[in-house]
Amino acid sequence: MIVFALLLPIVVGLIGMSVDFAVWLRQREHLQIAADAAAVAGALVYLQTGERERANVAARSSLAAHNSSEADATFDFTDEGYEVRLKKKGTKYFAGVMPLDPPVFNVSATADAVLPKEEPKRGRRDDRAGKKKATPAPYVRLVH
Repeated sequence: MIVFALLLPIVVGLIGMSVDFAVWLRQREHLQIAADAAAVAGALVYLQTGERERANVAARSSLAAHNSSEADATFDFTDEGYEVRLKKKGTKYFAGVMPLDPPVFNVSATADAVLPKEEPKRGRRDDRAGKKKATPAPYVRLVH
């Protein structure tokens, strides 16, 4: 009985740290998904309009839709594409009684616009359908 009483706080503390660790992993994953979505939204709006400020507004709106607007966000146009960097401190639940600071998550995502190459215009027709081949549409992809 005495051994149980002595080990109980240690076991409860370890369980609490395990739960907090699992929550931190989920929080980081959620923040990465929000950064991915914001990068794609910003790159898509920039592809459509060519306006950097509208791209930033779209990225911020995407972060708000993913409940990540409270994260410190940085938006940038780089050689690779439209980059979103997020920084947010994790939440501490059970490990609050331990001298353990929650981690600070730093995630980033980069999306770029891909403009497909057009085929030479020779008036070729697709033999199967008897129609002209469609020009591929531009699209946005994640680069990370």
